[in-house]
Amino acid sequence: MKNNIEEAISILKNFILAMNKWEGYCEPLTELIENGEDEEPLQNKMRSELNDIFNQYCTDKKENTVDRFH
Repeated sequence: MKNNIEEAISILKNFILAMNKWEGYCEPLTELIENGEDEEPLQNKMRSELNDIFNQYCTDKKENTVDRFH
């Protein structure tokens, strides 16, 4: 049980570090957008990097298929 908790903490720390790195990566790109650069390719770069992080550290959640109203 202790190893599972330690592993979860490690994964969370690595996720936070990756997100922090992503924010640093995006800051100059955001400044370029604010200064009139073409927004779409820069946003695509930022989104791609973010998707890589989420694909590595986050799990897919299955939608609840139970009808909650009946």
